[in-house]
Amino acid sequence: MPSSIRLNLLEDRAAELVEQALKAGADHCDCVIARSQSLGISVRDGKLEDTDRSESDSFSLR
Repeated sequence: MPSSIRLNLLEDRAAELVEQALKAGADHCDCVIARSQSLGISVRDGKLEDTDRSESDSFSLR
C-alpha cells in the first residue's frame, strides 16, 4: 500500500477516535499518531547473516 494512502487511513482513524471521545462527553481531545519503521542487518565474517524489518503504528488519545 502506498505510504500516502496509508497516511490518509491513519489520519481518518485518528479523526474517528477524536469524534468518538467527544461524543462520549470529552470537553477536549487530541490524538497523536506515531509510525515507526526499522531495518536490522547482521554481518559476520563479511557475510550477510540475517535481516530484520518491522513496522508499527500507534495512537495516543488524551
